[in-house]
Amino acid sequence: MALDHLLLSKNPLLHLTGVDVVPFKQPHMKRLLFRQYAGDRLPFGNQSFDAVFSYHVFHHTKDPFTSLGECTRVCRHRIIMVEPVLRYHFEKIGFRCLDFATNFWKKEHVPIPYHVRTLLWWKKVFRKLHLDCRELRSVGVLPRFLPIGETMLFVLEKHV
Repeated sequence: MALDHLLLSKNPLLHLTGVDVVPFKQPHMKRLLFRQYAGDRLPFGNQSFDAVFSYHVFHHTKDPFTSLGECTRVCRHRIIMVEPVLRYHFEKIGFRCLDFATNFWKKEHVPIPYHVRTLLWWKKVFRKLHLDCRELRSVGVLPRFLPIGETMLFVLEKHV
């Protein structure tokens, strides 16, 4: 939840609700609520939030299409997502190794179903969910020569 704390420190009017399948201790901040969920249907009503922010989530879900659909359902306007994207199909191997190594040293075990997708796949999903991609850029922090895909920022808006 380090990113949540950073966002709240930068904007004192912001209220955040974090969700994860991994159990976290409830934070001691008035403007930050945490909810654990089973990973299939978000525990919120339709259009509950102005925006949804997702950071490296969808490749950990059973079905990235359904998970993004849930984010679309609970937001009114915008989805901001940061997600690794395969540039070449052989990068799945490198990505698996990276996720395995990351899980090895983390306290919380994160599910790894290896659903990292290509940019073309994501663009098709956006169309099916009636989302306009307003911004797309690389935000990778690891060297581009590593065979693990590229971390991309997507700013998506719902069709009105």
